[in-house]
Amino acid sequence: MQDEKRTRDQLIHELDQLRQKEQRFRTLVESISDWIWVVDHNGVYTYASPKVKELLGYDSEEIVGKTPFDLMPPEEAERVSAEFRQIVEARKPFARLENTNLHKDGRRVVLESSGVPILDASGNLLGYRGVDRDITKPKQDEAKLHQTLAMLEQSNRDLAQFAYNASHDLQEPLRMMSSYLQALGERVAEGLDEHSRNFIDLSLDAAQRMQQLINDLLCYARVGTQEKRFEALDANAVVDQVVADLQTTIESNRAEVTRDNLPVVTADPTLMAALLQNLIGNAIKFHGQRPPRVHVSAERSGNQWVFSVQDNGIGVEAKYAERIFAVFQRLHPADRYPGTGIGLAICKRVVDRHGGRIWCESEPGKGAKFRFTVP
Repeated sequence: MQDEKRTRDQLIHELDQLRQKEQRFRTLVESISDWIWVVDHNGVYTYASPKVKELLGYDSEEIVGKTPFDLMPPEEAERVSAEFRQIVEARKPFARLENTNLHKDGRRVVLESSGVPILDASGNLLGYRGVDRDITKPKQDEAKLHQTLAMLEQSNRDLAQFAYNASHDLQEPLRMMSSYLQALGERVAEGLDEHSRNFIDLSLDAAQRMQQLINDLLCYARVGTQEKRFEALDANAVVDQVVADLQTTIESNRAEVTRDNLPVVTADPTLMAALLQNLIGNAIKFHGQRPPRVHVSAERSGNQWVFSVQDNGIGVEAKYAERIFAVFQRLHPADRYPGTGIGLAICKRVVDRHGGRIWCESEPGKGAKFRFTVP
């Protein structure tokens, strides 16, 4: 009798412990924001936590006996069921399986499902236990973000195309105006006083500066509109060609341009040449009392190359280090350092196009080092 009483008390104690564990489990399940579920090997729900009411509008009792695919639109049910069959055949866990479900009121709810297989002692698959999380709002936000980015990209393309067309259309009347002014000056040169000839010279000079401005605008617009033509590119050959193209400028300024042994990079040949020509040309132009000395180098940093174009020129104040890459930004008078204020903006656009970044390290009077990365 005493042994029977001990056995009965032990059973009561074990049942009480089981009830406590079950209560803790239910409290935990009902307190979290996700929906806990269990399905058998056929994908039929055998358990659904009460949170399904908040997610899909159904009571737990309405879910038991259904499959997840009964709650999905037909096209989604076909896709997810095929994926789930592969998971069951492999008996593997799965995580972050996105699926669209129909709420009881008809609206669509995007869930993210994760689960693990339930196996018996012999390794037979009994079903899956898992959790569903509502990601409808993040997915909507993501879709809006993609839509906004697509609209911005289209707007940028339209603006670049407009700038290209406008700049192109301005070329012909400007050429005509320059030709007529030059012809007028030659025809009546002897009958004009010094002031009148000076007016014609100033007008021709303005037309030439406008022509250069239009050409730079065309170049700036073309960077954003032309198709990417990335290929393996020997940076040594690009710098050598740029130096050859700038030979007249180099000789007239008694400049010296040197380089290290540079790497082969994946880049657009035309854009990379424009980038280096602008940087080297600026390094020669913005010199001080000493003859310009320009050096081009590159070093590897992680999964990218960091190029440097260093000079011994007048330098740039730190507060202007970012401003100089904006369109039409000039720090010096045009009569001393002629230009359109677009060159560095073109450089930045080229580097952006290649997925890199560009910056300036400089102190006034101590030269400047322009650095840019190529992935």
